[in-house]
Amino acid sequence: MGILDFREIPSASPKLRKARKKALVKDELDAFEKFAEEYFEKILGGVVLAGTARGPDNDLDLKVQLNGENVLVSCKHYADGDNAVGADQEYDPLSAVYSNGCTKFIGFYSTVPSGPLITKLEGLKNNKSMPFDYEILKNSDIESRLLDKDNVVGWLFAARYFPVSYANLFRRFVVPIEHYKEKDLKKTNSASWELDGPFGGIFSGGNIDKAQVVQRANDALTNNVHASFFSEALKDAIDCFPEYFKYRADADLQALENSDVSPDWDRPLTYEGNRDCNLPIMVCGLWSFWCPRRALEKYLDFMQASELLNDPPDSKALIIARAQTSLNYSSYLSAGNIARRSSGKYRDIFCRLTAFCQLSLNEYKGENSASFRGEAGERVIWNFKAGEGLSFLFDRILGN
Repeated sequence: MGILDFREIPSASPKLRKARKKALVKDELDAFEKFAEEYFEKILGGVVLAGTARGPDNDLDLKVQLNGENVLVSCKHYADGDNAVGADQEYDPLSAVYSNGCTKFIGFYSTVPSGPLITKLEGLKNNKSMPFDYEILKNSDIESRLLDKDNVVGWLFAARYFPVSYANLFRRFVVPIEHYKEKDLKKTNSASWELDGPFGGIFSGGNIDKAQVVQRANDALTNNVHASFFSEALKDAIDCFPEYFKYRADADLQALENSDVSPDWDRPLTYEGNRDCNLPIMVCGLWSFWCPRRALEKYLDFMQASELLNDPPDSKALIIARAQTSLNYSSYLSAGNIARRSSGKYRDIFCRLTAFCQLSLNEYKGENSASFRGEAGERVIWNFKAGEGLSFLFDRILGN
């Protein structure tokens, strides 16, 4: 399931839906059709030319002018049963397109199209006797457009139609991924079951606990994907302060692993430069994900607050005073202080690093290293290696 739960949009009963279509009641669209109408107008910038109609040769949910062409939109809302849209549910898309004066068929679905439906549509498209084009907007496509980071209208639109999901998006920053379902367990023989995908496998035994198998696979997938999210946040952090980090010089710059990267502990901290933040606090806060103690020592050295460690005074009063100074400065690296001193960009990075932080973070400790800031002052172009779980979700769920 994605971020937005399409079950929040009510499904009209088949009886009510049939009555509305038969009566051609435009002002009483069911909720999902109303959602589709507004989506095409407000999110995609189309113009709705006609709505809900049924007839022998006039099968239509919406007729929309979009990007200079008239398209026929077929709305299918099967989220309550989590059912794919089958070939039988799209009876005759070719006739529907031509009878309504359209040039393209768009399936607008709260779930996904079935394999047979895609085969049917591809067959129509490849039949050159009558031109036919189609597009499918499945649940994940609709969601990605609504939650585009640069689309304020989409976020407001999502808040109206998916109030619970929208609230949970901000209340629950770390959301478990529940991709696998018990129905995904396939019986291979009388005593074995198979769960296809990362962290699945073959499970033997006549009385396996299906719920437990699925839960463990989902937990492992969640942890793996969260590791990828952490790496993405870490890359954003390093790109903000590239001169304070280094990497293994002979590593593949487009597939770095955590063990190829480390803080540049020897680089002096400074207030110099045109920065929109307190650089020493930000950098040491980032370094603390590798080694909190060492990051604190570097910050205290920078603030000249480490005399107590390096040159203990004789005076008890001076010892107490310096200890208090060290304590005060050490509090500057607390999560609360970093949050208070962070602008939106840095707060986002620290928030993601904290939310998806791993149990341990490997560090490159070899001598053959290079800075993420190039010799000419340019920022090195690089990427972390894609995580198995995240790649799986992109391929299996998003269809990329």
